[in-house]
Amino acid sequence: MIQQSHLTAWQSHAPWPRRSQIEQDLRLSRGVAAIFADPLLGEYLAMRGGTVLHKAHLAPAARYSEDIDLVLVKTMDADTLDRHLRRVLAPVLGQPADSLIADAWLSIRNVLRPSRILRTAYRFVPLGLRREETIKVEVNLNESASLYPLVGVELDTLDDDGDVVRATARSYDINEMLGTKTRALMQREQGRDLFDLFHAWQLSEAGATPYAVDGAKAMEAFAWYLEKEGAHMDADEANTQLAERLRKRAFRRDMDTLLRPSLPRFDVDAAAAVVREAYFKHLKR
Repeated sequence: MIQQSHLTAWQSHAPWPRRSQIEQDLRLSRGVAAIFADPLLGEYLAMRGGTVLHKAHLAPAARYSEDIDLVLVKTMDADTLDRHLRRVLAPVLGQPADSLIADAWLSIRNVLRPSRILRTAYRFVPLGLRREETIKVEVNLNESASLYPLVGVELDTLDDDGDVVRATARSYDINEMLGTKTRALMQREQGRDLFDLFHAWQLSEAGATPYAVDGAKAMEAFAWYLEKEGAHMDADEANTQLAERLRKRAFRRDMDTLLRPSLPRFDVDAAAAVVREAYFKHLKR
């Protein structure tokens, strides 16, 4: 059970403005630790997305995230997977709602080949509040292959005594993570995807992360995922797509409430220039 002392101890790791966000962040970290400490789930799942990118590859987290994105890397029946996730996560994340399997169009062009996603929302009432908050857990059920070997990453969490401990999760090579981030940037219109690409490059160039970013390898991964859906994108088209997003206010303001308070304001245009030069130039015609 989470106590006030846990939130006080965790605040230095998660300096978000609201206490409910700090609690949600701690529950996320504990949830990830619980999944990969479980002998069965740890064998069948890997994690990608903004939460593991910022909590592990690029720690400390530069932006707020609120969900757990997983991939089923070995075959398991969806109902069995759902049952084991509930077993492990309900004590940590809160009461699970009904799970559903939905189609998600992660592809950029090929709407005939959606990904199958197992979605569950876990609800909890933060300390001192009466309203419920939600943590979403999603598992991609059919993108089991990876271009580069999966890697073990470490992230911080708290034990029951409120002490910081290190947990291990299985994730993706950072360049494959950034390849799927590029896919997300092209598939949706959220400025956080641009930020993640920019921030990863900045940290790597400064030697501030042990995971070296290689723009060419990241774009090789992006192209690999596109090829699996029968699509292709060259640098000119990627630049055009990014330019279209930069004209939209919602895209430019997406990071306004997500950025770690101690960091300078996100310069969207400067980030776009870096992403074009560090990543997009490696896309082949």
